[in-house]
Amino acid sequence: MIFQLAQKVLPWIITPGLLIFLWFRVDGAQALARLGDLHPGWLIAGVLLASGQVVLSALRWRLTARHVGITISKGWSIREYFLGTLLNQLLPGGVGGDLFRAWRHGRKDHREQSRTGFFPSLRVVMIERSAGYLALLPFAAAGAYLWVPKPWNLVAGTLLLAVLGVLVVLPFQVRHLVLFRGLSVFFMELRTALLVRGVWERQLFLSLLILASYVLVFACSAYALQVPMAPLFLVTAVPLVLLSMAVPFTIAGWGVREVATVGLWGLSGHSIEEGLAVSIGYGLLVLLGALPGALVLLIDAGVRRQERRSRSNKTSLPMR
Repeated sequence: MIFQLAQKVLPWIITPGLLIFLWFRVDGAQALARLGDLHPGWLIAGVLLASGQVVLSALRWRLTARHVGITISKGWSIREYFLGTLLNQLLPGGVGGDLFRAWRHGRKDHREQSRTGFFPSLRVVMIERSAGYLALLPFAAAGAYLWVPKPWNLVAGTLLLAVLGVLVVLPFQVRHLVLFRGLSVFFMELRTALLVRGVWERQLFLSLLILASYVLVFACSAYALQVPMAPLFLVTAVPLVLLSMAVPFTIAGWGVREVATVGLWGLSGHSIEEGLAVSIGYGLLVLLGALPGALVLLIDAGVRRQERRSRSNKTSLPMR
């Protein structure tokens, strides 16, 4: 109850608070002025990459579901992932779209998929999102060792590697841990869908492609603003920024992402105003890339209107 209340309230405090803090801490007006110089070619490339990332994530969702015995068609998975991603960009907490995606997949009146129920569908969504950390955490750990000030770099990097180790090892040991027996189904499905031979290779490949797309969208934002970005910084610091967006008490990572970007940008010797502008540009590119999800809502609304009209016509037919 307290956690749910915090998820609803804190994003409306933390996100504006951090952005206002950065506005005064950094030259916010200068950063926003830079956004007026966005190069349209890089802007288009970033939006296309962001949309491609959604398609790849949908394929990973479908792969994950198949290995726990749940069928999701390719076209439906892509449209639902666009909708879920758009809602994640708009709703506080950053997971509302994932919950909605699980509900739509598991609801009883679903016509295209098998009736799985909400909780099995939710477990698949959680496992699919967990797959992303298999690729993200090693790069984020490398970024922590390289960019976080000493001695905290050792603490942060080692902690991230430890989390990765737990994610990989725990599903194989859960039967021996009394504390986690209530979660045994989830961990067994996680092991089946992510970690067994013949599956983890495909999951890791897809997750690396998805991570690369995120990083390249960030690069497109920088290049659109004519901001230089070293390849080493791109592949090590940007994953740290992406990891910071996992904080659940924000709106689509806004605020926390900007703080992380500005901090890492300053540590690397770059202009912090440039870092703020690039982070804002990244957020806008990801939002634009998720806009096809709005078409799903419009199509569904049209289908519901047509069904209501059909029912209304049937009931209005004269009796003979």
